[in-house]
Amino acid sequence: MSKATTILFTVALMLALVGASAQAAPAEQSANLLVNPGFEGLYSKQCCENTNQFQANTPIQQVQVAFGWTAWWIEPDASHPNQCATCTPYSRPEFRYSTLIHSGSSSQQYFTTYSIHEAGLYQRVSGVKPGQKLQLSVYLLAFSSKDNPWQIRVGIDPTGGTNPYSSGVVWGPSYGFSNGAWVLYTAEAVAQNSTVTVFTYSRPSWAYESNSMYVDDARLVVMGEGAGTVSGPAPTAYVLSSGNSGVVVSPSGTAMPAAGTTATGATPYIVQRGDNLYRISLRFGATVAAIKAANGLTSDIIRIGQVLIIPGK
Repeated sequence: MSKATTILFTVALMLALVGASAQAAPAEQSANLLVNPGFEGLYSKQCCENTNQFQANTPIQQVQVAFGWTAWWIEPDASHPNQCATCTPYSRPEFRYSTLIHSGSSSQQYFTTYSIHEAGLYQRVSGVKPGQKLQLSVYLLAFSSKDNPWQIRVGIDPTGGTNPYSSGVVWGPSYGFSNGAWVLYTAEAVAQNSTVTVFTYSRPSWAYESNSMYVDDARLVVMGEGAGTVSGPAPTAYVLSSGNSGVVVSPSGTAMPAAGTTATGATPYIVQRGDNLYRISLRFGATVAAIKAANGLTSDIIRIGQVLIIPGK
């Protein structure tokens, strides 16, 4: 075989291998259409207070929401009383930044104390094409101070509306967990407009000391063209464990300590009125120093509603 023939044969073989690799490569997944899907960065006060004691357009101090998202809730009224002797009281949740995460450095938290709520988050997404099939997935974690059935789900309004009670919202399956585990919730719908809206929804059953919801790692992707369905696989639970850099999670019910920590049997605890680190340490048999290390605390200051990870003995 001549030198020129050898070179041509080698080039042909290389091109064939490249073509085979290109054919074998899996198709890329659709890009996430959501802004700030990990609830990171800036948290801002949402407008506006609606009582006479505040000036017009006063931001709500207790409603601080991640960039790109909007909080919604049922305001207490005659049908949802805030105080009552024989009913379950409602209240507006407090929304805030949290370091109880599924991934990244923060998640969105909202909670009520000695009351329940109907509330969630939404985001309007533009630039989709009518007829595209969309899938929404969001990790949610519900935690109550006692066993407490929850109604939890996510949904898509294919017309881009912002009313979570609209009959046009396509909701995924509802699973009720309040065991402090991250669970993946999903929904699917076909876009009917160039703008769609994604929602989360939660409602605890009983007005215990604390009812907290955490939202993280949302994803909205295009699945293709065709008729939409309400769908959702069986939920995937993740178990909390402690770590020096915050909270990490692991699948299949197996605790996974973060690198650099030896804590086992970690327990999530929501700070109550009257708590301090010393009292919490006595309650759980853990030292103040260990609690501060597990939660990355640099001082002894803690807040009502804050979730602490209590390391095992």
